[in-house]
Amino acid sequence: MTRFVVLTGMTVALLAAAACGGSTQGQGTSTTTGASASDIGSSEATTSSGSGNGSLPSDACSLMTPGEALQLHSTDPGGKGTAGTIAGSPNCEWAFGTTSAGVTIFTDRGISQLNVTGPVTDLGMIGSHHAQQRTDSANTSVCDVAFALTPTSSVMVTVQEAPSVPTTQVCQGAMKIATVVEKHLPSS
Repeated sequence: MTRFVVLTGMTVALLAAAACGGSTQGQGTSTTTGASASDIGSSEATTSSGSGNGSLPSDACSLMTPGEALQLHSTDPGGKGTAGTIAGSPNCEWAFGTTSAGVTIFTDRGISQLNVTGPVTDLGMIGSHHAQQRTDSANTSVCDVAFALTPTSSVMVTVQEAPSVPTTQVCQGAMKIATVVEKHLPSS
């Protein structure tokens, strides 16, 4: 429950900031808490081209299968994520020990419209999608990987870790999950 509240609070803050305008450079939110983000998965994730059918996904939990979540060491029963919405955007959350990861589908915001504080690093292409890594200056235990789908839609993987875990380690966990999620996105 704590992971969901933290993820929900961060995503609501992101959506509120986007709704209020301001800078178009943003930062996503990824959630990982407790068990180290680097403990997510036992092998390096690989990238692939999107296998989607070109339409925007509407179910955030469909972006990582239970089998894939279990391979990444999800502690959710059967690897099944918990579906929900955050400010009207489809969201899904998985537990990885005390680490939490969420995926949010923004059908009304492109990658450049995600409005958060902190540095943004262009990752180039992951599979067939342009990606950015976003870290939060105020909360170093958070790392996001955001994918551009269209100029007005995006998907964000959010990982949050315990405050004592270095941001680089949190971002490694976010990248492992993001490479799994990317293969379920519609082709760009």
